[in-house]
Amino acid sequence: MYDAIGESYGEAWPPPLPEAAPDSAAEIEASCLFEDIRVRRYLWERPYTADEYVGLLDTFSGHISMESWKRERLYREIRRRIGTGRVRRHWYAILHVARRRT
Repeated sequence: MYDAIGESYGEAWPPPLPEAAPDSAAEIEASCLFEDIRVRRYLWERPYTADEYVGLLDTFSGHISMESWKRERLYREIRRRIGTGRVRRHWYAILHVARRRT
């Protein structure tokens, strides 16, 4: 649907799995300011009704800045496709913890 309204995703699709998403450990280590760098990934998913999912999308800057006719067409199609069911959205966060060098 994004392609149909001229709002294609500009990067590779699908995006990398959360386990493969790059972290910043090498950059933190290269700064020479920190030691004992640890990385932890948190993964979770949440189901959304069509209205909840559209409400979520409406908080994303790309959707906020979208021309209103595109956004309305996109949201109408999302509601149609999800119907009375639910869609699962996967989320992740990467936590970096390190000790500052003395």
